[in-house]
Amino acid sequence: MDRTAHQHEALQSYLDQWKLSDPEPLAKTVTSDLYKVRASGQTAVLKILSEVGVKDERHAADVLQWYGGHGAIQLLRDDPSAILIEYVDGEELTELVKSGEDDEATKIIADVLNKIHFVSQSETPHDLPPLQQRFQSLFDKADQNQKSNSIFTRAATMARHLLLDQSRAHVLHGDIHHGNILHHRERGWLAIDPKG
Repeated sequence: MDRTAHQHEALQSYLDQWKLSDPEPLAKTVTSDLYKVRASGQTAVLKILSEVGVKDERHAADVLQWYGGHGAIQLLRDDPSAILIEYVDGEELTELVKSGEDDEATKIIADVLNKIHFVSQSETPHDLPPLQQRFQSLFDKADQNQKSNSIFTRAATMARHLLLDQSRAHVLHGDIHHGNILHHRERGWLAIDPKG
């Protein structure tokens, strides 16, 4: 069965299981197919994961649950192959940059990061990969270029140094950029699409 047929079957299954209606395609990426849907009278986004997405995005629901809507979109429901999240119809932060307001956009990113990285829960999700593991491909690339002073070797040296001096663990978003911050008309700027 090709991906299109599989995703159509998966969409119908989630519509039935989670009592969703009115699906409208939003985006198709390597990791997922996104649909705007109605869920219990509210608009939401159903994100059905591809095989790549199941591996790449497996921690997204844990991270969104941890954030609890504080500085990030709210998780409504999930299983290993899909997540249902609140719908945000505001602009991406990229629009501020396009209009020449990069300094303001940078302040907004810092504010969102402060909100999500300082959620005051006592115990972090237990299966999130540590930074050392997330940086492994950088370390491997640097090891291949040991004799040069490439950007990889310099970055790996800095990363190793910083990783030795960790004082407090935080649940990191893992993919913050201007396109992953949207404006919610009531709750302000919110992070979407975490990797953990």
